[in-house]
Amino acid sequence: MTTLNQRQTDLLRHLMRQDHDVTVSSLASLFSVSSRTIRNDLNDIRYYLKDFDAELRSEPHKGIRLICVEAEKADILQHAIASRSPSPEERIARMSLELLCNDVRTYESLANACQISRQTVISCFPNVEKQFENNHLSISKEKGNGIFVSGKEIDFRELFVETIASMQDDAETIQAMQWAKEGGQKTAWQLLRYARDTLHVTCYDPEKTALIVQYGLYRSAHNHNLDPADLPRIISPEELQACSKKLQDQFPAKLPETERLWTVSILLQNIAGNDGKPGISQDASRLARYLMNRLQVLHPLNGDEKQTFVNGLGRHLETALFRLRNHIPVQNVMTEQIQISIPLIYEYTKLQLVNCEKKYGVTFDDNETAYIAMYIASAYESSSKMDISAKVLIVCSFGTTTSAILAARMRQTMPECQIIGPTSRQEAEVYLKDNPVDLVVCTDGAHQIAGYPVVQVNPLLSHDNIELLRSQLDQITYEKMCGNFLTSYKTIHNNETNRKSFIHDFMSSDEIQVLDRVDSWQNAIEIAATPLLREGKLEQHYIDRMIEAVNRLGTYMVIVPGTAFVHAGTSDGIHSDCSSLLVLKKPIIFGDHDAKCVSNIVVTGVLNREKTALLDLVYIFAKEANQRLLQEDDITKEIILNLNNGKEI
Repeated sequence: MTTLNQRQTDLLRHLMRQDHDVTVSSLASLFSVSSRTIRNDLNDIRYYLKDFDAELRSEPHKGIRLICVEAEKADILQHAIASRSPSPEERIARMSLELLCNDVRTYESLANACQISRQTVISCFPNVEKQFENNHLSISKEKGNGIFVSGKEIDFRELFVETIASMQDDAETIQAMQWAKEGGQKTAWQLLRYARDTLHVTCYDPEKTALIVQYGLYRSAHNHNLDPADLPRIISPEELQACSKKLQDQFPAKLPETERLWTVSILLQNIAGNDGKPGISQDASRLARYLMNRLQVLHPLNGDEKQTFVNGLGRHLETALFRLRNHIPVQNVMTEQIQISIPLIYEYTKLQLVNCEKKYGVTFDDNETAYIAMYIASAYESSSKMDISAKVLIVCSFGTTTSAILAARMRQTMPECQIIGPTSRQEAEVYLKDNPVDLVVCTDGAHQIAGYPVVQVNPLLSHDNIELLRSQLDQITYEKMCGNFLTSYKTIHNNETNRKSFIHDFMSSDEIQVLDRVDSWQNAIEIAATPLLREGKLEQHYIDRMIEAVNRLGTYMVIVPGTAFVHAGTSDGIHSDCSSLLVLKKPIIFGDHDAKCVSNIVVTGVLNREKTALLDLVYIFAKEANQRLLQEDDITKEIILNLNNGKEI
């Protein structure tokens, strides 16, 4: 059975609640990801639903709807949740919560509570101990007595906040823990509702905010109270006192004053907007507008799109700034995928954030940058002024009825595409003389049309045909998006910096290789990275991770025709900023799926966050004059070193 990840499960849950068609763009906005990511998620959900009496139905110009018997929905969702195996990070988080919420634990009780084996608990425990140590808490193990935690109460609270912020589980999973059943849940939600009505505060994640409040009530009820010196300084004492007074009737009568003030601070620090009061909310709004203005330079948005972007990103930035200012790390399971699949937008986002970090007193790490890049990518792809939809021409040699069925199924399964036809072979050749398309779909293997990618399908459009077409179309829209981005970035670069960059700014002659051919794309990456490995700038693990990224994520790193820009993460074994290049006179097929023809392999590694090496290198390789030079039989290292981003001749 297909396993859904957390976002896909949430997407499935959302579709179950809808009684009307929803569009891909609206889902992308809701989940703060790109339309391409949503389409991929919907494909996985379609696979998953095959085991049930349910389906996702798509209609052109309408959208998507889940067709399912009401009684079946709970079973479908439960299977999705139960089938998802927890990651090592999720196991560690759950074990941490159990230790934070119980005075004494044993390996056996941890195993039972987390529904894992005792041996798994033991193997994960060193990582748990390290996490507690990093938060100034000590774990003691006494034979016959069990495992218990000691330290300052504020460190218990902060590690609890950090842990639930990192968890991918639904809040219901945490609420099912024994400590949460002891009480306090009703009071916590009353405080949230009353804060909304009297303080005009709405929390960005009410379920987890309620859990934090409930945890504070639970700790206080067990005589674990905070010291007044531990109250956060990010909110003034006067504001805490004023808000506490407004909520005083909602607190348990015996709750100490310090605990009341801490609860108020949690509500104020987790807001999604509090009538424009100064502090995090104002900073988030300013930062969101700054990023919108930078996106506007890249690609204009209309009035509604601007407001949607600022509102959505502003809510996220309130959360992000709170985490960063309070040193709460966030886990983003999609960081690597974002860096690989939308590298240009990720690098552009990173550059904008680096430029404003000093102003806001924070440093955006890779995980936070990846989340923000998703917002920008979503706005960029879904903009009404961005046309990256594919034009598909259908060439069918069968009868009128069969051709009509094929066209109807294409329009139903791929409503985002512009479908032309069906036509005969002769009609297609006439049409293509004056009307270029992105893809030709034909029912006859003999229909190879020069200059156009052709996909042969069964006239009744089998499931395998659909998957192949979706893969091709995703690549086409991605290439269009990259092309649009590079055109916009070229304008920005020329207007704002007017800086001329050369290949020799990024690599030396020793880091460039020109070969006739190689055996495989994996070997090409190995060879391209060899100079950097030899110089000690990166480790073998970094090379392995680059190859693994292509295997797992496809060929998104082929950003410009004929050139792959491969890299891994900063924690994958890189010791300094570096770049290298392999030029092949005979192209290779790059990748085992979504394969592309590639002649140039560029390896990059960036530790300095202020560097724009990838953007600059892509800009150089995207220039048509440089592409022509690289294809010459007599290409030399000297010529390559002097390739630059100057104006086309």
